[in-house]
Amino acid sequence: MDNALQRFVASAPPQLAGKLDFTPESLDVVEAWALSKYQSPQEIRPSSETAFHDGAARYIGEVIRKHTGSKWSLDRSDPKKLNYGVPALTGGKLSIGMAPLTLVTALLDRRTGKYLSTIFRNVTA
Repeated sequence: MDNALQRFVASAPPQLAGKLDFTPESLDVVEAWALSKYQSPQEIRPSSETAFHDGAARYIGEVIRKHTGSKWSLDRSDPKKLNYGVPALTGGKLSIGMAPLTLVTALLDRRTGKYLSTIFRNVTA
């Protein structure tokens, strides 16, 4: 996890890299970066974009994890479950499991610029 997060932060444009400090405020920075790179969720799905998608999901997940007391989990108990086989955060202040990979595609779909910080405020309220 640490190496993947370091690669993600190192890949950020210089004007953003210093703002990726795992604070709740940095979620808006990641969101703005993603919105500047992709016009739709479909654009992040090709394998050529896996590094950004995975890195953003890990970063978002770690910010949420650190501030909610949740833990990473991988549920393979039932293929019918929403987060089956997808790394998700569970426990702590989270009342339901949350898969950061889907948060990345959702922010690209909603395009508000504040999607992640809104989710964060809602789960930490």
